[in-house]
Amino acid sequence: MLETIISFLTSRKIGQHLLFWLFSYVFLCFMEYLTTRGTFHSILLKQLINIAFYAIMVYGNIYYLIPNFFREKRYQSYFLILVLYVLIITPIFSFFLYIAAFDDPFQKAELLKLKNYYYFFNLFIIGASTVFVIIKDWILQKREKRELENRNMQTELNFLKSQINPHFLFNTLNSLYALTLKKDDKAPDVVVKLSEMMRYMLYECNEKYVPLEKELNYLHNYIDLEQLRQPDRVQIKMTVKGDPSDLEIAPLILISFLENAFKHGVSRSIGKAHVNVCIAIKDKNLNLEIENSKPKQKTDQLKEPGGIGLQNTKKRLDLIYGGRHVLIIEENSEIFTVDLSINLTQDS
Repeated sequence: MLETIISFLTSRKIGQHLLFWLFSYVFLCFMEYLTTRGTFHSILLKQLINIAFYAIMVYGNIYYLIPNFFREKRYQSYFLILVLYVLIITPIFSFFLYIAAFDDPFQKAELLKLKNYYYFFNLFIIGASTVFVIIKDWILQKREKRELENRNMQTELNFLKSQINPHFLFNTLNSLYALTLKKDDKAPDVVVKLSEMMRYMLYECNEKYVPLEKELNYLHNYIDLEQLRQPDRVQIKMTVKGDPSDLEIAPLILISFLENAFKHGVSRSIGKAHVNVCIAIKDKNLNLEIENSKPKQKTDQLKEPGGIGLQNTKKRLDLIYGGRHVLIIEENSEIFTVDLSINLTQDS
């Protein structure tokens, strides 16, 4: 308990406590002056004793009884000791008040008349301090829980992003490798696109949000790379409606849907294939629609092992945007469609 008192006396909060007791002292003096016939001197002395004993009771409860009994869930012992504490300290409290009223017969008469009420009032004071601590602990627990949830969410987001980024790198390197095998003149263009994509992933995706324009440029680079890799076999169309400036989005939140269309749809098709991408931006709402052709053979686009990027993106959407997004994924024997709507309003 001594260490707790020393810690309190050396903490910055002591100024706040002193201000509280000073305000309480002035308030009690003022109320006493308005409602009694006591002398000004006796009022000042009486309220000084009141404040001193209130502080003793409150701090004894807060720094000893509550930590050693209440927080340890020894409730029966706590309440018994609390009552005993009041029974012991109240007569001492009353004695000092009586001595302080030596020159004021009115104050002495009031003390004798109200002496039994002091037990209940002192119990109320200590009880109020207990309620205050319970409320304070509850607020702190809620705050710590919220901070822990935020830390856990950020940790999970970082983990999910760490899974996604190597996945993209693997696929783009495969595209470059395919062109270099054919000694295609388009390989340098792919290197430029890959360089831009890597710069975005490594240096600009460390923040929670990035400019929407950069995320869309990343999608354009990915589509350009796929178009360079297989220009004759795939029909690719991407349109952007609306103004993306001044808007931000979680990085790499859209690419998995596009990558999924190529990896599990186009790359498995034997003949002609298509991917249509339409992005509409209105106010702070973004709508992404992707439609891609499916291979003739039966596949499950979501449950392929390579679909980890898509599954992780769905988790990130839930973590970052919660109830501010709607994701609809549909498929039939010929096409696979994704319809994603996001409200880009950021949490305060």
